[in-house]
Amino acid sequence: MEENNIPTFRSRFIGFAMRHSRFFEPFASFGISYYLKGQLKQYRKSGKIDSYHTKVKRLGKWHYKIEVNIDVTTSQTAELLTDLHERLGF
Repeated sequence: MEENNIPTFRSRFIGFAMRHSRFFEPFASFGISYYLKGQLKQYRKSGKIDSYHTKVKRLGKWHYKIEVNIDVTTSQTAELLTDLHERLGF
């Protein structure tokens, strides 16, 4: 069986980003914000949370302040904590 040694687009992009990280670092807050909003939007659509707000601020090189405000009910909180418990493997 022959292995496919052609690197995937994702692995090539990660390598490129690592080599040029000094250039991309100031734009990381946009990427962080985009990723968080995407994940929280999925949680809102599935009913795990009611609403959310994120704020990412660049404090300095490689230092960011990330604020996430989530509105949840008691039952949603229990579901989220159960999810977190399972993901962390406790």
